[in-house]
Amino acid sequence: MVFETIANLDKHDLRNEKFKASLAFLQRKDLAELPLGNFELVPGVVVQVQSYSTEPAAQIDFETHDFHFDIHYVIEGLEGIGVVDRTGLTPKGEYNPANDMAYWNEPADSSMLILHPGEYAILAPEDAHKPHCAVGAPCTMRKIVIKVEV
Repeated sequence: MVFETIANLDKHDLRNEKFKASLAFLQRKDLAELPLGNFELVPGVVVQVQSYSTEPAAQIDFETHDFHFDIHYVIEGLEGIGVVDRTGLTPKGEYNPANDMAYWNEPADSSMLILHPGEYAILAPEDAHKPHCAVGAPCTMRKIVIKVEV
């Protein structure tokens, strides 16, 4: 699943070498055995292997990245990810260029993706997203987030 607005259809090339390498990586059979942490897959692509507990959505802020796509892939657990176009959102604090992160106040409405093991979502810089959301009761997640430089 790729969540995007039709206005951005020709803005980004999801068939470039960075995306090909990222999606090929997610087809590996040993993802559950990878150690936690970050590593560079290819230039411009960083893999983050994560483990955490989901939380109630009301406790989490929307975030965006100006210079990276996020590919969220669930290995274990069940996670909701709030998604909304960032246009018109109200900033919550200042953009942090060191980690390419901005936070946003809760919008009036948004969509909620629910990712199961083996599912992924590709989120563009235009997509404000709120990961780590519990679906029902909080659960332990094992997940990969791939940061693909624009």
